[in-house]
Amino acid sequence: MKKLYFLLIINFFLFTNCISQNKTDDIKELLQLIHSEEMINKVLDNVVSAVRQQASSELKDNQKLKEFMSFVYDEKNTLVSNLIDNDLVQIFDNYFSQDEILELLKFCNTTAGQKLIKLIPEIQKDLMDKVISKYGPDLQKKLLDKLNEIKYQ
Repeated sequence: MKKLYFLLIINFFLFTNCISQNKTDDIKELLQLIHSEEMINKVLDNVVSAVRQQASSELKDNQKLKEFMSFVYDEKNTLVSNLIDNDLVQIFDNYFSQDEILELLKFCNTTAGQKLIKLIPEIQKDLMDKVISKYGPDLQKKLLDKLNEIKYQ
């Protein structure tokens, strides 16, 4: 009887691990389909650009700047790998069931899904342009007015 319980427990853990591994693999496939690495790289490239600008004013020696920027790019690449391989997988695992991941995979493999994936960066850019051009000036004025109001109370 003890052997039966032991075998049932072993089978349960093996089955659970198998399902978990399949979900992880499916999430990784989904992350590839939606070009998550490219999106993360674009965001971090903006950070790297700001770091380069700051470092340029601090490091006047070109060789030292190159050495520092090499370090920055290595760190960025390590961060991207960790985000993709660990954090983003865990985030998707928390928010989506295995069935939902499979549905997303199916959708991403359709013509409409591929079009959406391709256009998301352009849609985001258009949205940001709209925020900046249409709402930005008014928002900036409101924020400055409020800042001055608080500052001079």
